Amino acid sequence: MFMLDTDICIFVMRKQHSKLTDRVKQHADRICISSITYAELHFGVMHSGQVDHNLQRLQAFRLGLDIRNDREFGRVPELKTKNWLSGN
Repeated sequence: MFMLDTDICIFVMRKQHSKLTDRVKQHADRICISSITYAELHFGVMHSGQVDHNLQRLQAFRLGLDIRNDREFGRVPELKTKNWLSGN
């Protein structure tokens, strides 16, 4: 499992570095972020000049992580998970 920090998440969302984007795609099923990182990203979005646009980007990024994590955690026997975004 790879836990991304805030700076790397920003680079990924901005698609600024093709090598980083490729690496994230390569390991997509093993990537997560901490709640602290998410809070920092959300804080930055809410204080940006393009709140609506950046909030959509952050939500899309988070949804992608949640979907991938559901697949990863589903492989653990007897582990109960809940995807808060889907309501399941």
